[in-house]
Amino acid sequence: MKKLMLLCLLIVFAKNTFAQKQTFDLTTFTPPTGWDKKEGQDAIQLSKHDEKSDSYCLITLYKSTPGTADSKENFDMAWTSLVKETITVSAAPEMQPAATENGWEIQSGHAPYESEGTRGVALLVTASAAEKMVNMIILTNTDVYEKEMTAFIESISLKKLETLPVGQPENPQQSTNTNKETFDLITYSPPKSWKKNVEGNFVSYIKTDDKTSTWC
Repeated sequence: MKKLMLLCLLIVFAKNTFAQKQTFDLTTFTPPTGWDKKEGQDAIQLSKHDEKSDSYCLITLYKSTPGTADSKENFDMAWTSLVKETITVSAAPEMQPAATENGWEIQSGHAPYESEGTRGVALLVTASAAEKMVNMIILTNTDVYEKEMTAFIESISLKKLETLPVGQPENPQQSTNTNKETFDLITYSPPKSWKKNVEGNFVSYIKTDDKTSTWC
C-alpha cells in the first residue's frame, strides 16, 4: 500500500512538473511561480513587483524575427532596437562569453539603465540560428529575484532549426527538373544564364548586354 501511495504521489508530482512547461513561438520554458504574465502577438512578459520596497523584475521574451548569420551582429541590432529605444542605458553592454545550445549561438550582455527616475540593470540575451534570432530582455532594480531569474533562464529551450546551405535545393532530384533553389525561407526558380551573387543576408542576379549597354 505504501508503495502504491508513493507511486501515485510521484505521478501527481510529475504531471505538475510537466504542466509548468509553456511554449511561445520557438521557445519552451517554465515560468516563475507567482509572477504576472501578459502575452501578446509578438512577445510575452513575466513580471514581479514588491510595492513595499518598489523592487521589480520584468522579463520580456520576443517572438523570433529574421536576422543575419552573425550572432554578434544580431545582438547589436537588438540592443539598438529593443533596449536603447525603450530605456536610457548609461554604457555599452558588458558582454558575456558566447554559448552554443541545440544549434543556437547565444550572445548576452548587460548595462545600467535609467527609466522614469528608476535605475537598474538591463540584460539582453540574443539566440541566433538559421538567420533567425530570438531575443529576451530582463529589466530589474534588485537582486532579490536572482534565483527565480536564473531558474527561468535555465529552463529555456529553443527549437532546433534545420538549415540548408545557401542555394541548395530541398530535394536535389526534384530540383534537377524544376531548377528550384532555396535561400533562407524562400524557394524559387532563378532566371537562366543570369550571374548569381550571394552575400551574407541576400542573393542577387544580374544580366548585362555590352552591345546595348543594358542591364538588370
